[in-house]
Amino acid sequence: MARLSTGIEKLDRPLNGGIKPGSVISVIAPPESQYEMLLQHFIRERDTLYISTTRAEKHIHDQLVSRDVETSGCGIKYVDPTDSVMEDVLEYAKKPPTGSNVIIDISDPVENEDTGRVINFYHQLKDHMETIGGIALVVGLNSDPVPSGRKYTYKMADVVIELEFVHTTTETDIVMRVPKYRTGTSILDPIKLVIKEDVQVDSKRQVG
Repeated sequence: MARLSTGIEKLDRPLNGGIKPGSVISVIAPPESQYEMLLQHFIRERDTLYISTTRAEKHIHDQLVSRDVETSGCGIKYVDPTDSVMEDVLEYAKKPPTGSNVIIDISDPVENEDTGRVINFYHQLKDHMETIGGIALVVGLNSDPVPSGRKYTYKMADVVIELEFVHTTTETDIVMRVPKYRTGTSILDPIKLVIKEDVQVDSKRQVG
């Protein structure tokens, strides 16, 4: 089965060409890390349903346009995080065409639900993604307090991508690790990301 590209060649390479269709990816990032630019690479690769539990649809659309991301294949839905958030997210997740991305930004309201509901949510999300042969990207914020159900996101995800800041005496880097890759080898060495107008992988060095 052909793998689906992340849109970042230097990430695809150690992932054996990309992500296996049907996978659920947990993206863990600091709120201030501009992780949306990483998501934009996935959006550029294929049709996407972008489900937000925090930001208005117009704001997301305007940000994508400002980054020259084609939005004709990107449906954007806002889901109220206080009102049947799991059911609403799963209902939308059934609708994308074959091979699409489903982005859930952010997952914290889901992870604050009861344990059984969180686990059942991920079972259903995984089933949906296998049905359409796409990729789900579930974004969680790396900030206090950590939702009680975050550990089940880690457990249920096929891939975990972590972004973090590394401070040096001269600059602050954003680095990426892939500590979990169920169908391949984890990437434990940190990869430096250059976030300017777009996300790039710094080919000159990795951060030690």
